[in-house]
Amino acid sequence: MARIDSFLKKWAAVPAQFERPSDALIDRGWAGGAAEDPPEAKWENWWHNRVDEALAEIESNGAMAWFADVSYGVGATARNGGKNWIAVLASTGIEPGGVNDIGHWQELSLEIASKAEMENGDEATANNVKRVTPLRVLQAIKARISSASETVAGMLRIATQVEANAGVLDDVAVTPKKLRWGFSISLAQNGYIVFPSWLGGLIIQWIEGTTGATGSATTFPLPLAFPSACFGVVTSAYSSASGSLDGIEVSNRTKTSIGVAGIFASNNPVALQFNLFAIGH
Repeated sequence: MARIDSFLKKWAAVPAQFERPSDALIDRGWAGGAAEDPPEAKWENWWHNRVDEALAEIESNGAMAWFADVSYGVGATARNGGKNWIAVLASTGIEPGGVNDIGHWQELSLEIASKAEMENGDEATANNVKRVTPLRVLQAIKARISSASETVAGMLRIATQVEANAGVLDDVAVTPKKLRWGFSISLAQNGYIVFPSWLGGLIIQWIEGTTGATGSATTFPLPLAFPSACFGVVTSAYSSASGSLDGIEVSNRTKTSIGVAGIFASNNPVALQFNLFAIGH
């Protein structure tokens, strides 16, 4: 059956009609049997009134009144000084809002923090008891974020690859991936370095080889084809069987290969070991 009255209407509300039993009687409770005296009405009224008082506190305030002898665990609520409190730390005898309440209790406020209170950057004076809404959180975050500079910490947009390559903007961030874009390297005997796009995409390649013994050009494929053009080639021989070497000749160069031959004063060609560097784009 549904309850038809609130607990604001208490049983035995007239103080003269009830009396608190002794602690011994409260601890023992009513004893049954013919040899026992029936409970007195004033004690029964006290018990009913106490229960109704507690239920009325919950019904009116959402929490029961704080009492010093109650052990409150974390998250427990209590009513004190006309306010509702929640226990942040477990305690017994620490009055909410009292002189000994050093972070034990936090006031439960129904008031929503204002925009100004949310944007207050002073921790010493900032409000710590009011509720906040998603809008207030967003406003506080936006108020605290500023655009970064060389002297101010803040927020930067990530540059696009086109912006990173152009190298013009000074108010965007470049990620490692974009910084490395277009860069590659091979450290093999015949290898290359490809500089990133924002450094012009310059390519340096090297070849270590041996020419043919006839003095005619020998074609050596480049480790990496130049996408656009080969700008120049530098060669040097580091051994000569005949000792009559005049130099190393580059007979032809393309985007994919280099032709190399030895030049001999004595017209006595032999196989020559050489190093070659090619620069292109």
